Amino acid sequence: MTEWQPIETAPKHGAGKGLFGHERGPELMLTDGESIYIGFWNGRSWDDGDFYDDIGGVTHWMPLPALPDEVLPPPTMDSLRRKIEAQQQRIAEAQAAAKGSR
Repeated sequence: MTEWQPIETAPKHGAGKGLFGHERGPELMLTDGESIYIGFWNGRSWDDGDFYDDIGGVTHWMPLPALPDEVLPPPTMDSLRRKIEAQQQRIAEAQAAAKGSR
């Protein structure tokens, strides 16, 4: 994994134009030493895109990790129902075993 790098070395250009027409940087992981954000350079400051205050006090950055090669499909209702039923069965068995040991 990439190590945290000083914010002065972070890329600030190359991701196209932002909402207000300024050159925008790529999305990066950013930290202020306490929290970790996903953000970008918006032409004047580090921004997490939430339309509120920009991210202040950013000291380090690193690239986002690569996306997984395979994305799993969301579970179906049937698969969720089977998982819940199996969990309920395990709970019932554990409760029966606990009663039998008393």
